[in-house]
Amino acid sequence: VFLRDVVYLDMKKYLANLEGNTVEYRSDWGIVEEILKYSLTYEGSKVDVTLRFRNATLSSYYLHVLEGTPYYSQLQPNNALDAAKALLERYQTYCGVSHLGVMRNMLDTVDEIGNFETTSGNVKLIISTEANAIKIQFVYTADNVDFQAKSVVLIFDQYGFLQSLSDDWSLFRAGSTEVNISQEEAISIAIEYAKDFSWTANGEIISNFTLVEESASAELWPHAREDALELIPYWYVTINLDRVYPDRVDRLAVGLWADTGEVSICQTLRW
Repeated sequence: VFLRDVVYLDMKKYLANLEGNTVEYRSDWGIVEEILKYSLTYEGSKVDVTLRFRNATLSSYYLHVLEGTPYYSQLQPNNALDAAKALLERYQTYCGVSHLGVMRNMLDTVDEIGNFETTSGNVKLIISTEANAIKIQFVYTADNVDFQAKSVVLIFDQYGFLQSLSDDWSLFRAGSTEVNISQEEAISIAIEYAKDFSWTANGEIISNFTLVEESASAELWPHAREDALELIPYWYVTINLDRVYPDRVDRLAVGLWADTGEVSICQTLRW
């Protein structure tokens, strides 16, 4: 139904083969996750489609074109902005949730596709263009905190054809918006913590490394804490190392809670 009524893939023409169907209970989130993989073929067109459902609600759609171009049952808009407006209207009918209507209306404030950002109530619209892709992202925001995991994201190619859709807006909840640790304080805490960090590579403990402190950056990226689906403000700090160390490690990442400053994790990042 989603492929036919929302994406408008011409399912009367395509021969659909179910290539995979996995159902898993996500104990970390307390939800059931199902992933369906289809192969669609018709004459010179061959595409793979992956659908993910979380608690029986659509969470993501991904289209991979293998041969030719996709066949649609109706004429598609020739630009990503019009395509996004039409898609959100159909998607709202499919889902029956009100926030999609707010998102659709926000697109009326956009004159043309380009890097753009605006906020209406608790919804932030972010449009970005990268290479041959156009990303239209709606993020829940409150008290100047963006809850990136609670979002609806559409990615189109340069011709306005939908490549992917992700929607975990209804899955996650925004928790506290308390931020007592500034970005500068978060970076300082992370650097001091990272100085005593070590990791093991090929049986060797690596602890003698040099941090490039001036390269450190921090992003506010809410994470779950006690409740797996409730998001709490969280600083994610990355710090470059002066060279590539064993196991291709060239950066460290430190995560800490923005309300308390308590470090949650320190880990290596690889080149």
